[in-house]
Amino acid sequence: MSNKNFFDNQSDGTAVKIKFYENYIEGYLTKILMQFGGCLVADLFCGPGKNGEKDGSPLILIKKAKKVLENPTLLVKQKLLKVFIVFNDCDKENIEKLNIELSKTTLPSNIKILKPQCSIFSDIILDISEPKITIPKFLFLDPFAYSNIQLSEIKKIMEMPFSEIMLFLPTFHAYRFKTSTKNTPKLISFLSNFTERGVYDYHNIYEFNNSIVNRIRKELNLKFVQHATIDVGKSKNALFLITKSIKGAMLFNNIFWKETYNGKALKVSEIKYHEINPSLFPKSTILTTEHRNCINEFHKKMVVELIKKKEMFNTDIIEFAVMEGYKPKCANDMLVRLKKENKIKTEYINKIMTKGFYVSEDKYKQKLCKIIYL
Repeated sequence: MSNKNFFDNQSDGTAVKIKFYENYIEGYLTKILMQFGGCLVADLFCGPGKNGEKDGSPLILIKKAKKVLENPTLLVKQKLLKVFIVFNDCDKENIEKLNIELSKTTLPSNIKILKPQCSIFSDIILDISEPKITIPKFLFLDPFAYSNIQLSEIKKIMEMPFSEIMLFLPTFHAYRFKTSTKNTPKLISFLSNFTERGVYDYHNIYEFNNSIVNRIRKELNLKFVQHATIDVGKSKNALFLITKSIKGAMLFNNIFWKETYNGKALKVSEIKYHEINPSLFPKSTILTTEHRNCINEFHKKMVVELIKKKEMFNTDIIEFAVMEGYKPKCANDMLVRLKKENKIKTEYINKIMTKGFYVSEDKYKQKLCKIIYL
């Protein structure tokens, strides 16, 4: 399939990716505007704005920005709100089509779309990293091929203050051909640049994606690099969030755990499900056996971490859970079990707050409890 034909219809994989992005960008804008009052959002491989009849990421972004900027709570907190938007695509035809879509859109005065550009990625990064642009920046990077960006460019973006990246990579293609003797130079470059172990016999796609997470964390010296595998049957690609903010990582994890079908991946529903339900994701309040297996694996990791460190503050455990891709509540549930088994004890920092473990999203900054493994 050529790049141009790609946008004629919205594939199931693209639909899942767009839905996740849509959920995340709304949460991001709400949090960041509440704190800073303004931000810049850049969609640097934006496409033509539409995938067939469906809205692509540029129109989704505008829709969500409008909605967030009408939030009455936000309007009380911040009087001068502003969202700057940058669209770029190296395909001139995509930009022409996007301009047609934008001409149909009415924008409020506090959304400013800079003229869509047709620049190469490295050049536009130089413009965005201009020191005078000091507001928080969110970059959505969805290159048509994994080889269109380099880790050094990701690093340059993350050196900017208050910067964050959501990156889509078609990792399954790289994973499938990782040991081929006919690998292209671009694929070999990607494997050596973005993975922890390069060309290696990974057991599965999840291990491969984790290798990318570990490499990015190491090279950028960041704690929070989250990922969500997108399972569309024949291929399993991935979204990565690269952020300095534990709150951003928690938002990403919350969306993932709301939509995952097995604790490992996001999956498109079967055809019959589409016929009776408008959601792309199967909804269930019951944990599947696969979910439980994932949580049990996390609990084992957490016990190993506790044994190794002997003692951890509640904030350390929250951070550990988030980095592993889980909710703090999952860690708290394990602590409850360990307490019943008399394997841990607690020491409280605050004489007034002496109940429980204080392992929750809202306590990520507060050292209130020390958990000691016996």
